[in-house]
Amino acid sequence: MGIETEIKFEVSPADLQKLAASRSLRPSDGQLAEHRHIVSTYFDTPNHLLKRHGISLRVRQAGKKRIQTIKTTANGVAVARGEWEKRIDGNEPDLRAARGTPLQRLLSKRLKRNLNAVFSTHVHRTVVPLRPGNSRVELALDEGHIRAGLYSSPLTEVELELKSGSIGDLFKTARAVAQLVPARLALKAKSQQGYDLITEQTTASVPAARIVLPPKATLATAFQAIGRSTLHHIAANEPAVLAGLPEGVHQMRVGVRRLRAALWVFSDLLRCKQTESIKSDLKWLAGKLGPVRDLDVFLSTRVKSLEAADPPIAGLTDLVSELEYRRAVAAEAAKAAIASARYRLLILRALEWIETAPG
Repeated sequence: MGIETEIKFEVSPADLQKLAASRSLRPSDGQLAEHRHIVSTYFDTPNHLLKRHGISLRVRQAGKKRIQTIKTTANGVAVARGEWEKRIDGNEPDLRAARGTPLQRLLSKRLKRNLNAVFSTHVHRTVVPLRPGNSRVELALDEGHIRAGLYSSPLTEVELELKSGSIGDLFKTARAVAQLVPARLALKAKSQQGYDLITEQTTASVPAARIVLPPKATLATAFQAIGRSTLHHIAANEPAVLAGLPEGVHQMRVGVRRLRAALWVFSDLLRCKQTESIKSDLKWLAGKLGPVRDLDVFLSTRVKSLEAADPPIAGLTDLVSELEYRRAVAAEAAKAAIASARYRLLILRALEWIETAPG
C-alpha cells in the first residue's frame, strides 16, 4: 500500500496556462517539464458497488504502459489517502492484483461478471518537478475532459503531489499557486466527477457526514478527523450557496458552527497564531451567512403562518415583498463572500492548519 499525499485545485483553462508560464513554478535542478497524454478508464458494476464502498478502480494508459490503480475515498477534506498501483498487461483490470487491498473483500464471481468500464478521462498533463525547501513536489497541470458514452464534461485541474519531504513544503507550494491564480480547492476526485456525469448529478446541498473516530484516537487525530469533516461540510456547499439554494446556505452555516465548536472543544491543543486567524475568518463567514438563513427561517415559518390568516392581514403583502428583497440582498452578499479571495484562502489555510497545527 502507498499513501498518496496531494492537494488539488480547480482552475480555469486560462489560469492553467498562466501557471504553466509562471517563472516561480519552473522545474528544479535543471530538469524539464514533461508532457503526457493520459487516458484513464474507470470500472464499476451497473449499481456502482465500488463507489458505494468508497473505492475507485482504474486502468491508466500512458504510452505503452498500463497501470492499474485502486484508491479509497478521502475522509472529508484530506490530503492523504490509500493507493495501490500495479503495472498490468492489458486494458482490463487484473483482479488478482486486488489482493491485499480494500477491493479484495468485494471480490466475487458476480462482481467479476458485472465489472465494466463506466467512464474515462482524457487528459493532457504537464508535469513540473519542484523542490520547495528540502522536499520534492510534483506539479501536474491537467486539461482535458471526462467522457461517458455520448456525454462529456471539461476538466482543468492542478495537482500537487508530495513525493518526499514535509507536508509543510507541500502547502507552501499550494499557497504559491493560490497567490498566482484564483484556484479553488478541489473536493471531488476525477472518479467522483465521472460518477456525477453519468448520474446527471445536479447542484444540491450537502449534509454533514457521520464522523467515525479510530479506536484509541489521540486528541490530535480526533481533531483532524473532525476538522476534515467539518471543512468538507463547508466547502462542499459552495455550489449550492452560489446557486442561491436556501438549504445550501443552511448547511454551510451549520458546517461553520461545527468547526467553530471544534475550536472551542480542542482549544488547549490549538494554541497558535494560525488558530486566531482561522477563528476571525470563520466569524466573518458566519456573519455573511447568518442574515440569509435568518430571513429564510422567518419567511418560511412566521410569515407563512401569517399568510394563512383569515381575514387577510392588511399590509402583509408589502411586508413580504420587503423581506424577500432584503433576503435577496443578503444572498448576494453571501455569494460575493464565497467568490472572494478571502474565502478561497480561508479554505486552503484551514486545511493546512488542520493537517499541521495539532500536537
